Amino acid sequence: MVEETPSESNVPPIAAVTAHYVAGLRGEGVEGKNLLDYTQQLLALVAGRHRGVQTQGEFEAWMIGNELDDPTRFLPRLAEAVDNLVLDDWWIDRDALRRALPVN
Repeated sequence: MVEETPSESNVPPIAAVTAHYVAGLRGEGVEGKNLLDYTQQLLALVAGRHRGVQTQGEFEAWMIGNELDDPTRFLPRLAEAVDNLVLDDWWIDRDALRRALPVN
């Protein structure tokens, strides 16, 4: 979603921040740290492409302004982006999967 969606779209930032969020939750040890570093670099690259972000201050403002600092905001937007991409042609029972997920 980061590479296949136009840079000016809001989808690449949502996909990149979700990757970083999941890496932070699930990554362990050296591999987890490496993955977290990679997703942080990806997020910085996306910020630069999306809005020309170059400094840490601009990055922080961009994160807050795009609600990328709050998973309760960006995860539903990711779900919407995936829904638009899939167009109801799911190969799994999406609703059953959602029911099986723990609520956090």
